[in-house]
Amino acid sequence: MLRVAEVELWRIYLDRSLHSRGVAQRLLRELGAEARSMGASWIWLAVRESTSERSRSTRNRAQSFHVGGEVQRDLVLRGPEDAF
Repeated sequence: MLRVAEVELWRIYLDRSLHSRGVAQRLLRELGAEARSMGASWIWLAVRESTSERSRSTRNRAQSFHVGGEVQRDLVLRGPEDAF
């Protein structure tokens, strides 16, 4: 069995038709369950700055990246496996 201390997820993209339906939250709950099954007690998660207020995690840093000619900004969050 794979054992890890931490799990890292950089983005979840959902079709616009799935927004505001709880799909991302369900995926993150499943990620937490999988992280627990592997022994992880922390998850690192990069999220769009506008969606970060929904989690119970700690903001650690921000990172910028380019999409086309536009600069996007993600916040890198760290929280216990049940924080998201």
